[in-house]
Amino acid sequence: MKHKPLAKTSKRIFATLIDYGVFFAIIWVYIMYFGEETVDGYEVSGFMTLPIPIFWFFYFVIVEGFWQATLGHQLFYLQVRQDNYNEIDIGHSFKRRILDIIDFMFFGIPAFISIRSNDKNQRIGDMYAKTIVVNGEYEDE
Repeated sequence: MKHKPLAKTSKRIFATLIDYGVFFAIIWVYIMYFGEETVDGYEVSGFMTLPIPIFWFFYFVIVEGFWQATLGHQLFYLQVRQDNYNEIDIGHSFKRRILDIIDFMFFGIPAFISIRSNDKNQRIGDMYAKTIVVNGEYEDE
């Protein structure tokens, strides 16, 4: 059985920029609509902050766990798989996403170094979850 090739780093970067762009745009709209105006802009506090991590969980963990890809990854025909190429589930997605904070601190440099430093092109979260990102379609290379 022929396995799909690992995703190119550039496609992963653009897919991630789209995903977090969508996430932060929706959060910005939420804060502008439901937040209170302060001298520094708008903010939500207390119970009103709860929808933010719920939306993060839904967009990144649930969507990726069920469909093997978020919107950004789907646009670039990328899929997340277990490192044995089997489909992931919500547990795999949660494990790889819970470390996003480490992968993307310092403008994504730890993620980029991690991807470029191992033969499976894995971020820190991918290594922890034992997942890889592959092309959803076969490419002629």
